[in-house]
Amino acid sequence: MNASRRLPSLATAIACAVLAIPAAAQERMPQSPRPAAPAAAAQQRAASADEAFARKAAAGGKAEVELAGLAQQRSTNPAVKELAAKIEKDHTHANSELMSIAGAKNWSLDTAPDAKQAALKNRLEKLDGQAFDRAYLDAMKKDHEKDIKAFQKQAEDGTDAELKAFAGKTLPHLQDHLRMTDEARRALTMTMQQQP
Repeated sequence: MNASRRLPSLATAIACAVLAIPAAAQERMPQSPRPAAPAAAAQQRAASADEAFARKAAAGGKAEVELAGLAQQRSTNPAVKELAAKIEKDHTHANSELMSIAGAKNWSLDTAPDAKQAALKNRLEKLDGQAFDRAYLDAMKKDHEKDIKAFQKQAEDGTDAELKAFAGKTLPHLQDHLRMTDEARRALTMTMQQQP
């Protein structure tokens, strides 16, 4: 009888020992470091921000080339035509360089103008003379102010070295476009004030 009482106790002890082995083994197994996941996620977000900048710059650059072509056709103001020719030349060159960078990184950049850009072009196509010049110059001022901020941010904070260099190299051209836009706006305002 003494032996039969010990059997359930012995069986219980063996069961407890068998169940404890996996738990003890798990405690001794080295844990994989988890900080790598947040670092990888941050790196992915940075790469996505670089690609998003490239996408916006490509679409904006293409739209500015199209608007510059329109300005060269519709404007009668020499300062507006000169500005438009410079914008077309500089943005065509920058767009080509950006597409080359994107191609090497397997980024697909859609250069179709967005809805706002298409609406602006549609509005400008209906204007001519000084009304066209004023609307075109106002759009170029607003657009280049926004572009300068975006390119400065990319040049300073971007993570992709090629894209950072591209933004830094393109920035002086954008600043020059803004300067020329402001000069043309002042000249147009003076011309409009002198007319009866």
